[in-house]
Amino acid sequence: MTRSDTLRREIASLADKKAGHAKVVAAQEKVAAVAREAARKKREQASRSKNASTIRTALAEAEREERKAAAAEGKVPQRAH
Repeated sequence: MTRSDTLRREIASLADKKAGHAKVVAAQEKVAAVAREAARKKREQASRSKNASTIRTALAEAEREERKAAAAEGKVPQRAH
């Protein structure tokens, strides 16, 4: 097998790995976006409510969603510039 064949195969393998990582990144970014939106809705619900118990519950749920979003974002590697 020639050196060029080996390099082509290695390039193809790296391209597959890159595609796999891009898929994971996209999935985690989606999870984070969904969680952020859910947190926003819970905060909105809390701001509309007059019941203290409802406000506490909605804010606690919003905080859980924010932690979920932060965890998902933590799984996404930062890109070097």
